[in-house]
Amino acid sequence: MAMGKPNKWKTDNFLRAEQEPLKFSDDGKFRILHLTDIHEVMPEMDDDDNREIPENKDKETLNVIEKCIEEAKPDLVVFGGDNISGYWEEFNYDLIHKTITKIVEPIKRRNIPLALVFGNHDGEVGFYTDIQMIMYSDYDNCRSTLNDADVFGCGNCNLTIKSSDGKRNAFSIWLMDSNDYMSDDEGDSGYAYVHKDQIDWYEKRSRELADENGGKPVPAILFQHIPVQQEIHELQEVAGEGENVVEKDGKYYSFGEKLISGRLREYPCPPFMKQDHTAQFKSWKKMGDIKAAFFGHDHVNDFHIKVDGISLYQTIGCGYFTYGREHGGRLIVLDENNPENIETKTIEVERITTTEFGKNRDNDLEVILNEYDELLNKNQVKEAGEYLEEQILKAKERADAFTEMTLHNEVVSFHRRTGEQKKAVGAINEILELLEKFSLENSVLGANMYLNCATTLNFFHRTADSLPLFVRAFEAYINTIPQNDYRFAGFYNNYALALYESENYDEALRYFRKALNILSLYKGNDSEIAVIFCNLSHLFEKTSDEEMINNCLNSAFFALKDYDGEINNNFILHCQKCNEAFKHFKKDDFVKEIEAKLTK
Repeated sequence: MAMGKPNKWKTDNFLRAEQEPLKFSDDGKFRILHLTDIHEVMPEMDDDDNREIPENKDKETLNVIEKCIEEAKPDLVVFGGDNISGYWEEFNYDLIHKTITKIVEPIKRRNIPLALVFGNHDGEVGFYTDIQMIMYSDYDNCRSTLNDADVFGCGNCNLTIKSSDGKRNAFSIWLMDSNDYMSDDEGDSGYAYVHKDQIDWYEKRSRELADENGGKPVPAILFQHIPVQQEIHELQEVAGEGENVVEKDGKYYSFGEKLISGRLREYPCPPFMKQDHTAQFKSWKKMGDIKAAFFGHDHVNDFHIKVDGISLYQTIGCGYFTYGREHGGRLIVLDENNPENIETKTIEVERITTTEFGKNRDNDLEVILNEYDELLNKNQVKEAGEYLEEQILKAKERADAFTEMTLHNEVVSFHRRTGEQKKAVGAINEILELLEKFSLENSVLGANMYLNCATTLNFFHRTADSLPLFVRAFEAYINTIPQNDYRFAGFYNNYALALYESENYDEALRYFRKALNILSLYKGNDSEIAVIFCNLSHLFEKTSDEEMINNCLNSAFFALKDYDGEINNNFILHCQKCNEAFKHFKKDDFVKEIEAKLTK
């Protein structure tokens, strides 16, 4: 991973003055403005026939930035991710540079220090966030780095705030990349998470700061885009609709008395809930420095809750090229004399135009996927399939290629589920044409779709057709994500299954082992590891290696038996898969123990 400030020292033309340290004012206060989900684009990218719509969305977004700065009078501005709408296929290098320059300008004009994190959308179509960070660094008072250490993601860095007398580090600010998307070996996907090497870096740097502070943790706050899973854990089911109550899968949830302030108006969207990604928050508790964490991502939430003594804040969205209600930011005031006393305020900015904007493209997709999931949860499978096809036609009519591709990808998984090979292959062909049309073959999005298509073809025993798509997926991944990324584990496992079907057992073994090696780097993957061991047991059956069959089955069994995390749908599904293998190999005692674990 790239580290430090972008290389600008190769010629004197790029030399810049050393930045003044961030410092508490004489009154002992430090003011921060959190602006998240700006989602800006250039108006000319939007082909709406009514030109007032994109032009006035642009005016409204810039006005929100201006008015928030005027009210907050910040010592530091933090962009909270999804700073640009990076999923718009119209983006090119020049348009991204213009968009970033535009949203930085109100801050640059006032010479206010700027820091930032990235969201799941910033680099979605393939303009990498490290390139974008270099663009932000064109502003001399940008305090963010590509990375402070060689860790996953971009923009992981730590800033310190000096005391008012300038003699010590009175406060610390953590900026973390919560990354974008991930998928498991079943092809299910969700939002990504902060990786183990990022957490390890945070803990190492936190200890260094504490050592410099006489052994005491330096009080800190943290910014990242995607919230932690602990937000979901604090929700409680309630009887029905009401204020600060949200609906999910036909049930209603609220924070109840845990809601300290603000509004809960959409179900929080943390990392992929089929897996346990709670390690980051547990790390904060262990280190004892972080007093509060501030998130974006969920545009209409601005609640404040406290979990195990750490405040979790959501900040409303800033921009108009996305969904939202009120638009604004959050003022945060730190007190060097009382680090526990963090004052915050939601800033809402009134509109300055009267144009009716209507729905936004990413909100349409979110609504579509939620309604589709709801139909599946109600077991209305036929209606769910018809709904997807209807929405694909609408996406085609409005030339929304991103939504169309995403829905075709859902259709592939849907027909794999229903066993309709012909329809699945038709959707795969549509995806391949769209990826080529919009030159997305070498993007993460393209890799995810190639993998889903390849896995589906292999499911239908069209292994020869699947192998070239596995190769395409690998080529796209290898050019866009680190080789120890969690997504490679899913790729290697599914590719190994295809090699197994092709009777290429030596290569299948190699790739199953590669999948296990990657999963071993991450916590909470016991059930996925168990599934791979069961896959290996079938592989060794082909070579009549009884010792390895038993070793693999034992490893799978104890991975499931010793698992002490949440018994969720993902874990149940993996247990069912492993029990099929246990039954095949007549391990009836294993089956009974796993079934007993699921019924506890």
